[in-house]
Amino acid sequence: MENVLTALMVLGAAYLGLRVFWFLRDLRWRITDPIGYYRARTESRIELRLYNALVKRGYRVVTQYPCGPYRIDIALPDYRLAIECDGRKYHSTPEQKRHDRRKDRYFRKNGWSIYGRRASKSTVSYQRLSRGLNGKSSR
Repeated sequence: MENVLTALMVLGAAYLGLRVFWFLRDLRWRITDPIGYYRARTESRIELRLYNALVKRGYRVVTQYPCGPYRIDIALPDYRLAIECDGRKYHSTPEQKRHDRRKDRYFRKNGWSIYGRRASKSTVSYQRLSRGLNGKSSR
């Protein structure tokens, strides 16, 4: 029994060591190449296209930005702008629509403006988004 406990302790330490390694590797990547780091965290093609367009225009963009119990697909923290890129595949059921409404209410309650929802290649307007940002001052 003692050998089993020792083995479990070693495995636990090894797992913890791996978690620390992954955290430090991630941190180094975030510091040395923030654009590459955040680009790699996009979860869909439309998020990647929008991320690239915004970075190209000089905005500070963060992907999968934590906001309470939720994540913002693409955030412009300087403008408190949350961009949600929801495709039909994962956001069309009544249950998911309710979840999205709760999420939107939470973001608004915490000072975020929301752009997007039901995004597809044809509905995301980079120009409209840029015009809207030009009218907003960063914080």
